[in-house]
Amino acid sequence: MKKSASLLFVIIVLLSCGRNDSEIRITGIKCNNLENPAGVNPEPQFSWVPASGLRGARQSAYQILISTDEVSLKSEEKCFWNSGKIISPRSYGIKAAVHFQPSVNYFWKVRAWDQDDNPSEWSSPAFFITGLFQKKDWGGAIWIGYE
Repeated sequence: MKKSASLLFVIIVLLSCGRNDSEIRITGIKCNNLENPAGVNPEPQFSWVPASGLRGARQSAYQILISTDEVSLKSEEKCFWNSGKIISPRSYGIKAAVHFQPSVNYFWKVRAWDQDDNPSEWSSPAFFITGLFQKKDWGGAIWIGYE
């Protein structure tokens, strides 16, 4: 009996090593309600779905990283914008507190914290491409915009 209890304890410890204890995962990340959109306005809105199979699981905070290249986004260093941990259950209509440049490909990812303050894994990376915001951004092209 003592051997089987010890074996059970070792199995539990091994299964819990390296495990993410968050009860939520991030799915369905979108920018302006689209996956990887192009021609995005200067104030994009971000959204995601915090998903869980556990009853009562909920998002208590989130963090967004935005970068102009995938390497910086993956390494989480020298990112264009890091929201830091934002205490909020919101996962839609989130605006970045940064000025985006026209005609730039931005990469982004998000993670969330659950009700027990355990962080989820980062979402899969996504991207968006900003549009041309003003007449001067178009260079020699024909401008039919609004000013």
